[in-house]
Amino acid sequence: MENRNICQKIKELRIIKRLSQEQLSDLSGLSVRTIQRIEKAKVKPTPDSIARLSNALNSNIISEIEKDSNAKLQLTKLVYLSSLSFIIFPLLGAIIPTVIWIWKKNDLKEKENVIKHLLNFQLTWCILLPFSPVIIIPTLYTIINTAIMVIEPILNSDLNKIDNNHSEHVFVWIFMYLFNIYIILMNTWRLDQKTKTKLVPKISFIK
Repeated sequence: MENRNICQKIKELRIIKRLSQEQLSDLSGLSVRTIQRIEKAKVKPTPDSIARLSNALNSNIISEIEKDSNAKLQLTKLVYLSSLSFIIFPLLGAIIPTVIWIWKKNDLKEKENVIKHLLNFQLTWCILLPFSPVIIIPTLYTIINTAIMVIEPILNSDLNKIDNNHSEHVFVWIFMYLFNIYIILMNTWRLDQKTKTKLVPKISFIK
């Protein structure tokens, strides 16, 4: 658990309880100077200091931090799952998460980078979507026809090359949608497991 989170929570609880640093000092038995340094994250509070402050504030500081951390995680997962709105309209996959992020920006400050990664992925996907048949299909045909040219001399027979008749475009778009759904669900699961998110491809539009 980060020292900064503990220090912020101590200050936050003191303000909620409407206690001055002097009053908290009297209740906890810690010096005013120690409390000031803890709240400014200049020192790491010892387990004894945390126990004293918890009793003085009538709150379990560690439990409060864990509760806040879980709430932020659930909110971040909501942002990720909200990007599934791209199914209704592609740009909604970036718009809806952005609205939630702006609305809850203070609560999501620690998760800012993972949300930016999500938005960059969705914006990149929106740009690639209309061009995906033009990019993917010719590439696949080139690979397949190149393989045919290599195999023909080995088999000593003529194989029919595949022509691009544009009927496969719909399947490419279906693949793009399924790929986006997979990436969102997989990374929501990774958030839940507290592992690093992996959203590719993405261009860093938002830094």
